[in-house]
Amino acid sequence: VAGKNDSAFSGGTKKEVTVVAKKDADKLLLELPKSLAEKAREELRTQISDEEEVLPTFTTQEIIKKKFDNDVDDEAKKVTLNGTVSYSALAYSKKNLLSLAQTILKDQSTNDLSISNDDIKVDIEDVVMNKDEASATLVINGGLIPTINKEDLAKNLSGKSFKDAKGIVGDIPQITDADIVLSPNIPLLPKILPRISKNITIVISAHD
Repeated sequence: VAGKNDSAFSGGTKKEVTVVAKKDADKLLLELPKSLAEKAREELRTQISDEEEVLPTFTTQEIIKKKFDNDVDDEAKKVTLNGTVSYSALAYSKKNLLSLAQTILKDQSTNDLSISNDDIKVDIEDVVMNKDEASATLVINGGLIPTINKEDLAKNLSGKSFKDAKGIVGDIPQITDADIVLSPNIPLLPKILPRISKNITIVISAHD
């Protein structure tokens, strides 16, 4: 039996709906650990001593709880994720790292030049995690300062005028500038260094 309708059908409804796509849910799961990473680092810093530093890369990060307000294929204009992420990281001793840097730079010193320990700066870059171990690039910046016998220099400067003292210091190789500070600084006193050498303090620093 065949039937034919020569008139067009009419009536019915048309509706467009927005549903939660799987890619949207996956994107939220991917972004959640990233959005909480800095807060996690701050929290980890509170769990270590001031002598330690946390590596910038986590050893693990795992979503241990997650809840979407709408499931995939549910009719909704947006989807929100509430979750809890567990992080773990490695920390290192800043003192040990500085000691390592001093050992490395020591090979660069000579009889005339030595390492300025106060000016050593150490940075860690390109951290690669492998389970409970890490490899990284150690960037060390340090200044070399003249090797000076401060006791002998103080004896040589004792009783000298500021002008003569600057001339003596300026003749030392690798010295580029010298400042003299009198303490206490009494305006009417002559600009002369103490005659007792032990009252002269010599501080040597490296330029940036």
